[in-house]
Amino acid sequence: MTKKTSDREVKAEEVLTAIRKRGRKGLTAQQLVNQFAAERKLGRSDARRLLRPALKEVQRDGRVVLGRGKRYFVAESSDLVTGTLRRVAGGHMEVAVTDRGGSPVRIPPHGMRGALDGDTVVVRLEKPRKRARADGVREGVIIRVVERGRREVVGRWVAGDGKPHVRPLDRRLRFTVAPTGSRVKGEPEEGEMVVISIDSVDSRGRHARGVLLERLGRADDPGVVERVVLRQRGIPVEFPAEALAEAELLPSTISSEELARRADRRGEPVITIDGRTARDFDDAVSARATAGGGIEVEVHIADVSHFVRPGMALDTAARGRGTSVYLPGLCVPMLPERLSNDLCSLREGEDRLTWTARFTVDRNGEITARSTEDSVIRSRRRCTYAEVAEWLERPRSEWPKETAGFAESLELLTEAAGRLGRARRDHGSLDFDLAEPELILDPEGRVVAIQPAARNRAHRLIEELMVAANRCIAGILIEAGQPGLHRVHDEPEATRVEELKRVVADLGLRLDGDPRSLEPAALQALLESADGRPEERLIDMLVLRTLARAIYTPDPRGHYALTTDEYLHFTSPIRRYPDLVVHRMLRRLQAEGPIPEGSEREAVEAELEKLGESCSATERRAEAAEREAVEWKTVLFLREREGEVFAGHISGVTDFGLFVRLDEISVDGMVHISEISDDHYQYDERRHRLVGERTGRVWRLGDPIEVRLVRVDLDAMQLQLVPADVKPDARAARKTGRRGKKTFKR
Repeated sequence: MTKKTSDREVKAEEVLTAIRKRGRKGLTAQQLVNQFAAERKLGRSDARRLLRPALKEVQRDGRVVLGRGKRYFVAESSDLVTGTLRRVAGGHMEVAVTDRGGSPVRIPPHGMRGALDGDTVVVRLEKPRKRARADGVREGVIIRVVERGRREVVGRWVAGDGKPHVRPLDRRLRFTVAPTGSRVKGEPEEGEMVVISIDSVDSRGRHARGVLLERLGRADDPGVVERVVLRQRGIPVEFPAEALAEAELLPSTISSEELARRADRRGEPVITIDGRTARDFDDAVSARATAGGGIEVEVHIADVSHFVRPGMALDTAARGRGTSVYLPGLCVPMLPERLSNDLCSLREGEDRLTWTARFTVDRNGEITARSTEDSVIRSRRRCTYAEVAEWLERPRSEWPKETAGFAESLELLTEAAGRLGRARRDHGSLDFDLAEPELILDPEGRVVAIQPAARNRAHRLIEELMVAANRCIAGILIEAGQPGLHRVHDEPEATRVEELKRVVADLGLRLDGDPRSLEPAALQALLESADGRPEERLIDMLVLRTLARAIYTPDPRGHYALTTDEYLHFTSPIRRYPDLVVHRMLRRLQAEGPIPEGSEREAVEAELEKLGESCSATERRAEAAEREAVEWKTVLFLREREGEVFAGHISGVTDFGLFVRLDEISVDGMVHISEISDDHYQYDERRHRLVGERTGRVWRLGDPIEVRLVRVDLDAMQLQLVPADVKPDARAARKTGRRGKKTFKR
């Protein structure tokens, strides 16, 4: 009796071995089918069905590529590699190779063959040009797109003299899309935002075809900016029906068994402190005095892990989102409202399940004890940042009567936060206190005013306590030998530090220290030296650009900016998936002890590695969406102020002009080189400046400048500026002509 075909699963390694034996000759799909059919005494259709998953796997991970003659080759034995196409600094395209950690492969324009930014592609390595050889750069030509990185784009509808097309908003996509069909009613208006599929791209990457999928509306219509940004970034808004159904079935009451197994903190003077418009409250705090002048702080965090378990549709949806997204006037939550605004929200006067981080702060701001437990609390009051800041400005005897039940605890929390902050700064931790712009919206979501977002003592109080709680939980996991998902911030690259040194030196400031191992204290000293100077905000931005991006990873290698070896995210599981993962690892540690060495631990760490990459990516996606929405709404708001003069500072210098950040509104605009018409300017890339050939006038990074807003370009969502004091000069204009085109080629 023969075995069932289901017992004859073809493993990826078997496919790899078969293809490797053929070396540079390779194997076609039919040859593979014939070989496995003969070896296993199967019909060709059964062999093909069993072979297909394994073949897809080895292609997906880059070990096998499909090359000439539709033959499969092992990547390591051929001139073919697989990877992801990306546009990098300078505008050129590179493929980040997925197999064996190889160096990136640069793709010249003629080698694109219709591939797009974000596509998974197969590349044939070519002999590099002389300059590339000198730089040690590999070059190649794309021979096949394995998988499209995007199947649809958001763009602007252009009627185009009877040949309508869509111009993508993403400037990395340098093609237009001609519609081959439509799933919407009517034809869009000129300039309307639409969604269109990408079904094909020509070999030169200039023209594409696709089906019109959705009309989003005009950019200045209410709600359109939000829809455009969310669709462009691929951020889901609606929850799957199955996830919503699971949320509705969750119990509203806490069982007596659950209460019995938790530490009961309902008698503690617990409060929440959040913004006036906040709806989800995932952290609460309380404190008590201890012997010797210490303060025992308790940070209580909503126990989302009690409700959202691995394998649930709720968990799948939360993992895909990774984080809540906050656009002006709109929150796209990571969890449905049933959880984020109800069961897991630490609402005043209601029993709620929590994880508590407890730590003692001594007189020097050092943490001398730390522990954690699952608990139940009842918040005594929902406080706002504004009212807490107002109370803290007065003696406690003048606080309102309603604070009596938690006043002593709040005073102790304030003292503990002050101690922690002083100790952190003494250790050289970086301390940014940027006043981000706050958009004031009307009921339809249009901006009516822009002002610096308020930050006060209460904000800093909560931030210090949350940082301390995150440090404590990281330390508990590390000490126990339990895997976790850590928040890691690496040292800045030496080349970036050297660049920062040069820039601030031109501004009359110093950055001391070795660029290869720069201490955070050196950067903090630079920030402090810029306090009160006109270019203070620019220095803050330059330092931020110099720093590495923080990521999530199971490797607990510390947080550079906070000068700590132990850090993760624990305090916001309603809106961040990594925090939920940490809660689960805590629960497992509590129930079973640390995961022992072996195959199970290896599997857990591999899963955490994948989660870290996913959560880092969704965080970047959310940040980009939030930034774009603010910029778009700000640009739309400024349409009414065309012709006005604004004070600003030069925030960027390029060969094609200046970027200027307006002081009043904290948004960048562009002064094109053609608008600086009083001279012919040479670009000094090393010193970030433009220098006039005839007048010697210098436009330098960080310089104050007055500019006139001449046009709001809704096509590019960009402010077009001109220097307020520059008058056109006929001689300079003539001189700029042909030479300027060569010198300032973009």
